Amino acid sequence: MRLRNALLPLLSAAVLACSGSKSSPSEPGPQTAQAKGGPRCGLGLDISPDATVAQIDGKKILCSELMARSKSTTLSESIEFDQRIHDIHEQNLSELVSDYVLQSAADKAGLSVEKFVAANVTVEPTGEEEMRSFYAQALAAGEKLPAFEEVQSDLQDFLTERKQKAALMKFRADLRDKAKIEIDLPMLLPDKLEVEALGNSKGPDDAKVTIVEFFDFECGYCRKVEPTLVKVLATYGDKVRLVARDFPLPNHSAAPKAAEASECAAAQGKYWEMRHALFADPSKLSLEGLDASAQELGLDKAAFDACMASGEMQSKILASVRAGNELGVTGTPAFFINGRPISGAQPFERFAELIDYELAAK
Repeated sequence: MRLRNALLPLLSAAVLACSGSKSSPSEPGPQTAQAKGGPRCGLGLDISPDATVAQIDGKKILCSELMARSKSTTLSESIEFDQRIHDIHEQNLSELVSDYVLQSAADKAGLSVEKFVAANVTVEPTGEEEMRSFYAQALAAGEKLPAFEEVQSDLQDFLTERKQKAALMKFRADLRDKAKIEIDLPMLLPDKLEVEALGNSKGPDDAKVTIVEFFDFECGYCRKVEPTLVKVLATYGDKVRLVARDFPLPNHSAAPKAAEASECAAAQGKYWEMRHALFADPSKLSLEGLDASAQELGLDKAAFDACMASGEMQSKILASVRAGNELGVTGTPAFFINGRPISGAQPFERFAELIDYELAAK
């Protein structure tokens, strides 16, 4: 139906992170995974590190050299793949539970699922006023549609079907709320990586859990997850330490200078104040905005200006980016909870389950 195609473009999978270009090559770190019969070269390469993978005029390229080129990207892809697979399991388990709850309720009523739903889920037919309102909104959004009279019948079917789906979802959710459900799906527990906790930090150095965050001031998902991090620190107190590491993405032109501004503020003991100001108002990422933020925070303006002009913080930021590359970071925000990676603006519950696991392990 052309109306449906116009109004319902395909939605991509939920994105929780800002992406940048592929990471640069890095030196291979220690490989702990073992292949059958000896050391494993790397992810997807179940051969020896000194195995030959190509020859050019008799010159051999070893697997270890290939892994040096591929390591950071394969790490990133592996972490994201594991997360996607676990998300699929969670989604399908949720649907299975809902199906069982619905079937059980229908059985108790002595009806088939179809008849049970029909008896309990009803919606009012879509009226002309509602159709015209929706049609006007679609036009205002720039949709190219035929005259209202030409699509009125399709529009009524579309809106009524949408209401029926929403009512069914609510009905299934209400049944779930009344049922006794225990979910025992194992949590996603990523392997630990060696992560240096270098950077501006909040929380005691001897905290049982250290969260290292690679972030970009221009990334909307980094801004979105900031309240979650505030909640994590408030909830766990001295048990958690947050370490912030700069990772300005190459496609974000304002991010490098914003990172410099935060580090120049850190030199005067006001890193977190500057970070809060820049995340709170994206318009402050301009050079004028950075300058205004420094003044609002009461920084020594001459020292701040000299720091920004000298570029002295660039080497620190580049070192942080290299560290992120070696860990497979290709997008922001990226977190390592006691070395266990999670990617994107995850909800508080995802942070909590890993933090709780690490606290219990301690």
